[in-house]
Amino acid sequence: MLLYSLEWIDCVEKIRKRFPYAQLVPLAPIPLGEMSGSLAVELVQLAFWYSKIYEGSVDGLQSTWTALVRLLTVKYDSGVVKDPTTTRVVALPSSLRVGSAMVPQRFTESHEIIETLEISQEERLQLLRVLRGALAKDFGLTGVLSSNVGKDKCPEDAKEIEKIAMIGASNMARTAEILKDMGYSVAEYRLKPRLISVAELEAIDKGLNSLDKKDSAIVLDLHGNLSYRFEQLDGTSALPVKISGKHHLLGPVKMVEESVVKSMISRTKSLLQGGSGITTVFVPPIPRYINGGCCTDEGYSTNVKDKDYGVKMLEGVKHVRKIFKKELAGGQSWVLDPLSILTDRGIGGNEEVLSELGPLFCDDNVHLTRTGYERLAKGILDGITKSIRMSKIRLPYGQTWRGSGWRRPSGPTGGAAGAPA
Repeated sequence: MLLYSLEWIDCVEKIRKRFPYAQLVPLAPIPLGEMSGSLAVELVQLAFWYSKIYEGSVDGLQSTWTALVRLLTVKYDSGVVKDPTTTRVVALPSSLRVGSAMVPQRFTESHEIIETLEISQEERLQLLRVLRGALAKDFGLTGVLSSNVGKDKCPEDAKEIEKIAMIGASNMARTAEILKDMGYSVAEYRLKPRLISVAELEAIDKGLNSLDKKDSAIVLDLHGNLSYRFEQLDGTSALPVKISGKHHLLGPVKMVEESVVKSMISRTKSLLQGGSGITTVFVPPIPRYINGGCCTDEGYSTNVKDKDYGVKMLEGVKHVRKIFKKELAGGQSWVLDPLSILTDRGIGGNEEVLSELGPLFCDDNVHLTRTGYERLAKGILDGITKSIRMSKIRLPYGQTWRGSGWRRPSGPTGGAAGAPA
């Protein structure tokens, strides 16, 4: 460990003297097959050292080392009981300067070292995805690794997409991280929770205008935070209220009214024109508050203990999705089915679906677990594929495709909706 760190400093010094403008970065190793447990321990310690001497600099490729440490830590912890432990002190250089002071670093290790760790093909691909994303984001290097690295399990048409514009709040931000790990370049447009202004949408629309229509896709989750409400005493609905830093539902939980959904869709469609002609995936409200309310206080979310509460919420999610599909699907646009994505394609009765959804949610009953976001990311890629394929279908003259089926234009020369002639 000490010898390696000194040799790395010497290497950096020599290269900088010869190539003053070169950037030298420490690549995290991609293990092939088996690796020794002792090497895994040393790599974790090396990652710690790099995080210190490259702190605040992209040159340390911190995301790739973090991904490697996460992988090795999970594997190591699952293979040995780390008690009893011992503390080992290693003196390491305090900076990248030759002759810099040595600083003692303390590492806690298990007495028992695993002989070998098995690294799977999928885990190696995961590390390559992170590396590709870091090189593209921090150094603008998009051709160093094949654009299909990490996309081996993606739908074929989705591999053509290089950049995905993600528009939404926290759920889209967390899904974006999964897509970045898979090798996609992601442009994030964050929306304020429960407040979408005209100025925000106009700024997003301007950004969408700059996208390359050939290899880009747009994913929109504009209404998730606006769709889950509570019923007030006068029968109207209201958005969650922020109290002591958290959002609470001050009455019975319910889905947004159909008229409000149509109004929201109409307004956002009129403002977002920049994505015209680009593969687009609309994300209807992702299920939330399905198996519980905003918190455990019985004064909030007052209907969550009702016998048919979960079933009613599921039916509400399905109904809102139907409105989205009717209003938005068609051409180069696809509307996701969140229930089918998160569960076994939504098959089975409501009780089975509720049971499947339960483990996919965090304690707040709003955000998904890592597994949930991985399923959502895969569903988005499937949606992109379906949108691309639908856009390639040539329809008979005068017909259009909508989510509900083939349609002819109405009027003197048009007919009723139905199968193509």
